[in-house]
Amino acid sequence: MKEDYSKNRILMFFVSLFTASAFWFYVLNSEPLVVEKQVPVVFINPAGLAPLSVLPKTLSVKLKGSRSFVKSLKFDSDKIFVDLKKFNYKKETFVVDFNSSMVPVPFGISVMDISPAQTMVSLEKEIKKKVPVRPEYVGEINPNLKLVKKEIKPSEFMISGPISVMRKIGVLRTLPYDLTTVDGDEGTVKLTMAPTNPLIKIEDRKDVYLNYVFKPNKANMTLKNIPISFLTSRPSFSSRVKKVALDVLVSDEEKIKNLKNSSIKVIAELPGRRGSASVKLKAELPEGVHLLQIHPESINVQIK
Repeated sequence: MKEDYSKNRILMFFVSLFTASAFWFYVLNSEPLVVEKQVPVVFINPAGLAPLSVLPKTLSVKLKGSRSFVKSLKFDSDKIFVDLKKFNYKKETFVVDFNSSMVPVPFGISVMDISPAQTMVSLEKEIKKKVPVRPEYVGEINPNLKLVKKEIKPSEFMISGPISVMRKIGVLRTLPYDLTTVDGDEGTVKLTMAPTNPLIKIEDRKDVYLNYVFKPNKANMTLKNIPISFLTSRPSFSSRVKKVALDVLVSDEEKIKNLKNSSIKVIAELPGRRGSASVKLKAELPEGVHLLQIHPESINVQIK
């Protein structure tokens, strides 16, 4: 009997502890909590018009509500949309007031404050036009090299914005690229776009790349008897030319001393069809070794 009584007391103790904990958890989470969150704001312009001033991209919103609700509230996908057509936008300048009804919050949460509470807006006719991308450079390339090909991709962008600002923009520039870092005969580098007027929108914005090809002005070394590597899917082929010579420019004396024919690769990529074909040769060179010419530049191959 005493044993049953003891067990009942222990059970009652844990039940009371659980009840008290649950009640305390409820009190904590039911206690009103005030937090401040940044909410993205999107302005919808009237057709054919664009703002003449930089409008806020976020609003600081002070919220009050149940602790559990407020803490879990996120605005990653929710935004405040402001349709400027609902205001007197034909005036030279008008005021947009931000109010609690604009903030998408669930039941049980109230908006206490919005900052800034308002913003001034001026609109102007919007125009669009295509402008070229102009790369900027610093430094100089090796004087023994010359730039034979330079291609910017994409070479232009469509931009839009208020007419008074757009009239002053004829090109989009990149941040200066250091030409002294260029090494090798050809390659591709990613360019960084320079900051633009925040009132200008670049449509379909993409990364900008510079494709370049350098050639030596003259060679300072000739590499002879370099074997050709034939790349083909055909079972057999024949070529009278098996080895070639290369005129190259080597950037420094130390590399000239250490340069070996085994580090040079000349490639002939053969077509998959049978018959006679003229194949242009390509060279893979170590860093700091620049190709001037391959002798011969192409070979005739009989593919069986």
